[in-house]
Amino acid sequence: MGIDIEKGEGPTIKKIYGIEGIPDYLFLDGDGNLIYRFGGAMPLEEFMEGSKSAVEAAGDENNIHRLKLRYEQEKKNEAFLKLYL
Repeated sequence: MGIDIEKGEGPTIKKIYGIEGIPDYLFLDGDGNLIYRFGGAMPLEEFMEGSKSAVEAAGDENNIHRLKLRYEQEKKNEAFLKLYL
């Protein structure tokens, strides 16, 4: 679904997800949590590769959203920090 970040709910979405440039492709779970993102104008083939990566990230227990949720509890754990970085 495409959203115009200048109209309607667009400015709110822009603020929530920190959108700074367009196009920016955000892949969200059913709760609105960011699973994967990439941006910039690109050929269709490159967009499709990015989309495949987003699908893979959705099934990854170590995707950036899940790591972000764990960060506060595990930020003193060296093994976790290596994974997080």
